[in-house]
Amino acid sequence: MLDGGRDDQLHYVFCYRRIAYLPKHDRRKAPAERLLSALLHPIDELYRGDSSAKFKLIRLRHLFSTIRLLSMLAIDSYYSAQPLRFQIAQSVLGLPDLMRSMSNEGTNIGNLLKQTAAWLADALYLAPEVTTLRSAHELRVAAEIKKRAKGPSKAKALRKLLDRSLWHGVTPVEKRGFRHLVRLTLRGAYQKRLLPEDKFLATAAIHRDVICGDSALASVDTNSFSGDSHIDLMVQGSSPTADNWGLLSRLITWAIKAIEVQALNELRRLVPGAVRADKKATKTVSTRFLTRLVRRHLSLVPQLFRAVMKELLPPGWSVEIEREGLLSEDSRTIRLRASLSIGVQIDELGEELTRQIEDNPHALSPAALQELVATRSALDRSPSKFIIGCVGKIVIKDQLGKHRDEVDGLFVEVDGDSIRVRMVEAKTGGTYQERETSAMNQLAATRSWVRRRKGLSCARRRLPRMGAMMIVSAVRSESTSK
Repeated sequence: MLDGGRDDQLHYVFCYRRIAYLPKHDRRKAPAERLLSALLHPIDELYRGDSSAKFKLIRLRHLFSTIRLLSMLAIDSYYSAQPLRFQIAQSVLGLPDLMRSMSNEGTNIGNLLKQTAAWLADALYLAPEVTTLRSAHELRVAAEIKKRAKGPSKAKALRKLLDRSLWHGVTPVEKRGFRHLVRLTLRGAYQKRLLPEDKFLATAAIHRDVICGDSALASVDTNSFSGDSHIDLMVQGSSPTADNWGLLSRLITWAIKAIEVQALNELRRLVPGAVRADKKATKTVSTRFLTRLVRRHLSLVPQLFRAVMKELLPPGWSVEIEREGLLSEDSRTIRLRASLSIGVQIDELGEELTRQIEDNPHALSPAALQELVATRSALDRSPSKFIIGCVGKIVIKDQLGKHRDEVDGLFVEVDGDSIRVRMVEAKTGGTYQERETSAMNQLAATRSWVRRRKGLSCARRRLPRMGAMMIVSAVRSESTSK
């Protein structure tokens, strides 16, 4: 458990330790030890040559895990704020009907329980706020252990501290210090290969390549039911936005490099060496193969976009994306333009804008088409090699859900350690000068709430004949520049 970082099995360690605290002749001690032994020890060591006993123990372990999962779902759903209640009595009574209906759909009760448990785990134990509290608490626990485990009797002091922690904890949990910055979720076996399998090594890699100091924390956790891995970054509550954007840019850069390395490794493993040795074949086959591998990670793009927008808006504000007058999903509106160092070029953003302008599949009005033309013009003016853009109108609301602003297009540009946000506002009607002036005035109002964030600068630029755009960048602090 310790070597593999299996936090979900830590309760067995506590159980063994607490059994050791029981009096020597306590009647509960021997049965508890036998139960734990039957539950945890390798079956071949317990019953050598007795296949019948092994089969019975396997069935009992499966029954135990199912009952434990049912109990967890009942308790977690009762104490959570989610609109779900899982009652054990009703579940057991209705189990025959439930199993018949699921067998017709090709599933089983175990899969249903695991899906529900995975959802509750993400909503409760692996929620971003909980992860932030836990990571900050781990720092205080480490400092407390280091402080107490000093002097000639440090082994005795450390043993006393650890024994007390089993019952009362090492130090109280404090709801202050750090706040959550961003979560990057890796889904599926292919995406999870971006990180080492060992949790400690994965966290150390993020600290080395992204954090680069003591002003922030990183945490890597895995949902044991769904298999999804979460990368969380936490910062000090008073951390300036410029420093936070620096963390986000390094996270994006790390993800790009990890994707490139993984794609090249897959190319070497799957494409024959004779094909790779032929330059003409390499230019066609390898580029096409690498592009297909990189596209498997495009689900990370909306997560990075939302993280940057969270640090751009005032606290509590939110972003909604409208397309054709309706709210749209991130996967349909947030697209990528990237030129990677391995020769892969992805331009979903430019291709989608061109298709909307030339084909007009949704019969957009001339004003809406003008917004897309202005967005495409601003995209072509960007020198960045990695751009996350939104094909749709950005509606900005405050903490009460009130409409505060909107922009016709928005790009997140990443260059090394820096991030820029490019906002586009298009206008129709009137003369060219009137359009540009009207757009500049609207962006001046946008600039007023952007400046609420500490460490951001804004620069407005005219888009000839169409409107205007505003470029938001971070003003690096002295600590960050060092």
